[in-house]
Amino acid sequence: MTLNLIIPLGSVTFIIYDDRETSDSKGAFFEVELSPSNYKRLTVPPMLWVAFKGGHMDKNLILNIANIVHDPNEIEKLHLMKTPNF
Repeated sequence: MTLNLIIPLGSVTFIIYDDRETSDSKGAFFEVELSPSNYKRLTVPPMLWVAFKGGHMDKNLILNIANIVHDPNEIEKLHLMKTPNF
């Protein structure tokens, strides 16, 4: 699934990790914070790991315009180890 993520309310930090065997960016992390003041679309191609954290105490809203219908049976989840910055 390709994700197209937009933050219309609040602030959200995304961490993307690439563990694809044939990728030039294998092992790389990408971090970005999106908000109405940094209003951009983050497109995440299939087979990348995505973690996110809301930056506001009140409300944070993530809009995901995906290219296929969500199937909860195809998702794979791993617990993150706590890091100092995230």
